[in-house]
Amino acid sequence: MILLRKKLQFIIILFTFLMPFLMFTGCTPKVIPGLIKTLMNPSVEASLNNINVGINIIRTNHDILYNMPVSVDAEWVDQILDMPSNQTQKIQQILRTADPYYSTVGLTKRIQSGSQGGNVIIIDYIPTLTLEMYNRIDSLYTEWPDVYCLPRSINEYKQFPNGRLKEVIAVKGRLYQNVENAIIDLSPDSFRQDLINAKDEWQEKSNVVSYFKQECAEIEAFIKNKANKNSFELNSKKTELETKKEELKVAEKNEAEKKLIFFELLKRASVEIKSNYDPSKVTLAKKVSKLLNIVKNGANEAITLFGVGSFGIYSSLSQLKEELKVLEQVKVASWFHEECKANQKLREFIDMRKNRIAKNALLAIPNVTLGTYFAYQQSSLARKYDDFADTIIEAYNAEKGIPSQKSLGCLF
Repeated sequence: MILLRKKLQFIIILFTFLMPFLMFTGCTPKVIPGLIKTLMNPSVEASLNNINVGINIIRTNHDILYNMPVSVDAEWVDQILDMPSNQTQKIQQILRTADPYYSTVGLTKRIQSGSQGGNVIIIDYIPTLTLEMYNRIDSLYTEWPDVYCLPRSINEYKQFPNGRLKEVIAVKGRLYQNVENAIIDLSPDSFRQDLINAKDEWQEKSNVVSYFKQECAEIEAFIKNKANKNSFELNSKKTELETKKEELKVAEKNEAEKKLIFFELLKRASVEIKSNYDPSKVTLAKKVSKLLNIVKNGANEAITLFGVGSFGIYSSLSQLKEELKVLEQVKVASWFHEECKANQKLREFIDMRKNRIAKNALLAIPNVTLGTYFAYQQSSLARKYDDFADTIIEAYNAEKGIPSQKSLGCLF
């Protein structure tokens, strides 16, 4: 009873922190049932899956911001925003037949409970944000990459190790290499080259910050790992961490200066647009605004998943050996289960689940730390770009007498 009361107290505190993100993204009704289910029955595997989904949203966000071509008629933007029911059914069917976790979790629970009847594939709950993450992947990539592979380097936050983006063709208007290029093209002619130069300088400093963030996260994970408490490297790691943190501070200061220069230019460009906008840019601005809403919503959803996943890891890490033991017991029991004894694929999937749990459990905490950092960076950047695109939309609305659709944010 005391344990349950503490768990409920922690859930209330966690939801108090997460609710602003849920409300901001407009996803509260669709995700709360799944989050409550996860929080009330945490497991290491389910928690790692939540962290995985959050990381994969960050990866797709990165590709949407930097690598995915965009035009006024880019269909992939609309497919991510409005997932049709037949797409949901397609993803569910794939996961329940080909995904090692979702194709076996219901069955392993049933074998564990001693049940012998019914169908082999149990329709188990698939969280809404998981389905939406796969819709992003299906919309962006030629083939589904390995979504269970947690990043081991900064580059693996920026892209899937085996992800290949779909080709995009612009039927109408110009095709831009990415949304940043589209934003710069939306600016007045007199600002474009200065914006390009400022953005390149900012990106260079940002890469340095990312490097030191990863270094600090890896060292902190080593220090916090109980297995290293008697390591001869522990003291040197603590000293190294302090040095890296000082270097990180310098890098962050340099990045902030370059970022400020870029957004000062963008702010000045937006002032000129308000008094002299180009009507031919409105359609592109609207498409860009939709795209940036995808990034903003995704970043906030990722932060939510990191919070839930961290709680799950905290609550269930002591059960890790037991979870691995249960999966091995299920694998053995499947040989004596009428429906499963001839199903070698089931046993392969269970082995994959065991390997993923053992490998990703070590990477979970540093990935949550870095993932949250990238999520905030993406959300902030998308909001500022969206405010700029909205300057054009609002100028058009004012000219046509259309009521303002949203209030403008600040470019800082």
